[in-house]
Amino acid sequence: RFFKDSTLKQICDKSKGAWKAWVDAGRQPDGPLYDSKNDWHREVKKRVNLCAAMDEWRRVRRRENLFRSGARNRSCAPNKRKPRCSKLKVGNDLVTNKEDLLCIWADHFTELSKSKINDSEGLQHVNDKVQSLFNESLLNKEYLLDTPFTVEELEQAPKPLRKLKKRKASGQDGLFAEHLKFGGQALLTWLLKILNSIIELEAIPDILKCGSITPVYKGGGKDPLDKNNYRGITVASVLAKVLEFLILERLNTVLLQAGIPHVSQTALPKTCRLY
Repeated sequence: RFFKDSTLKQICDKSKGAWKAWVDAGRQPDGPLYDSKNDWHREVKKRVNLCAAMDEWRRVRRRENLFRSGARNRSCAPNKRKPRCSKLKVGNDLVTNKEDLLCIWADHFTELSKSKINDSEGLQHVNDKVQSLFNESLLNKEYLLDTPFTVEELEQAPKPLRKLKKRKASGQDGLFAEHLKFGGQALLTWLLKILNSIIELEAIPDILKCGSITPVYKGGGKDPLDKNNYRGITVASVLAKVLEFLILERLNTVLLQAGIPHVSQTALPKTCRLY
């Protein structure tokens, strides 16, 4: 990776000079030229690591400033190779107004989220079954998912915080993965209180259920003016992702004991199943 650092450039030039002098001398396996080459090589590695750490620190500070000012995340540049959805064709009309486009996309994704089942009797059976399971969960307080989360689960488990990817857009709450990764012990304490409150009340806040949907063009030479040729990519809350990882981590052992997934299901490696 390229870093704009004058000191790093000087060290690299000296390292190249030491390496060239060692090559011109016949690539001796020992001696002052060999030691000088290795010393400057180590100096280059140290400076590169320092530049990488400073670059990460500046990026986190920039995210913090965006979070404090309430500005939108501008770190993810749009892909210029894909056409931007700045106009759509509805019937014989071409819509270019931004507010009208938002209404069209809202109606489109709302229709996609609706159930296509016409059998009202089958749908009612599913709703009754879900309601009965919900009533049983209210009476059973010793279930696996009713146990409060611990700090060890949040820190030492291989998925919750380590699984979160950096340099990603935030959800409706404005929180980035960097806030949880580098927030420290105080933030983990409050995060545990929020997650355990969700378990105790058996209710998820509405802000964790919301997401920002972005239409992405499917490509393949399809008509970019047709809304059906776009797929919706939803950016969810980072807190919701942590909650999902914690629940999945607890259910993993139970599902494996029950034989889920089956051994004949080989779509994913065994080490990657359920994740």
